[in-house]
Amino acid sequence: MSLELAMISPHTPRICHQDRVPEFQKPMVEAMYEAANVIDSVHPDAIVLVSCHWMSSFFIM
Repeated sequence: MSLELAMISPHTPRICHQDRVPEFQKPMVEAMYEAANVIDSVHPDAIVLVSCHWMSSFFIM
């Protein structure tokens, strides 16, 4: 197995509400759709996502 691509990207919750995306974030939203197309064209067997918003199902002390 090989690593086909990697990316670090910002996120915007406003992508869910495209009619309310502020002008300064529109290029970021467009780039996210372009990234999705690239990922789709690679046909990955697996996607590994590391996020600071990851939900865990266990108690952390």
